[in-house]
Amino acid sequence: KSPTLSIKANKTNTFFFGGDVRLNNEIRDSAGELMYSHGVRRKAYNFLRDVEGFTIVNGRVPDYKTRLHTTRFCLAPTGAGWGIRIVEVIMGGCIPVVIADNVTQIFEELLPYDTFTVRVAEKDIEKLPEILNRITPEKEQEMRRELLCAWEHFTWSSVHGSLAGESGDHDAFNTVIHLLRRRLQARNNGTGLPAA
Repeated sequence: KSPTLSIKANKTNTFFFGGDVRLNNEIRDSAGELMYSHGVRRKAYNFLRDVEGFTIVNGRVPDYKTRLHTTRFCLAPTGAGWGIRIVEVIMGGCIPVVIADNVTQIFEELLPYDTFTVRVAEKDIEKLPEILNRITPEKEQEMRRELLCAWEHFTWSSVHGSLAGESGDHDAFNTVIHLLRRRLQARNNGTGLPAA
């Protein structure tokens, strides 16, 4: 399914995450915090799995892509870094819910993440149903329009070919080149990295 069609599609589910929530993984950092995804997957599973309209599956989901296409908001957790889930969720046409304190997302220096994602502090996971319910239909449509503008930056069209007729002018390759060019210009100007 084209990400463009998926972003515009009528969504029947409110929230989805499917994958390893690490129920049995107790690896902790020096402060005693769960390391893998900052414990966000496990906390989401524990607090949200019984909330109406929320689907959280621990383990492999055979119809994963279909679930992304038919859901309004999808958890895009980190793994051991910024995580590939953000790309999967965006390409699936689902508005990403980012719960990752102090983690810079891919291309965040260039892209206005606050316009096409829902950011939630890790301490507020339990409040997620309330946070999503406060998003008006108009605001959600605005976020979908922004997501439609942003998704091409996450494809590798100029390398692998078009997914939905896009030119590749704004794909991930060209976004990386643009980002590197900005950093080099900032370095040459002696100003440091430019603010996003």
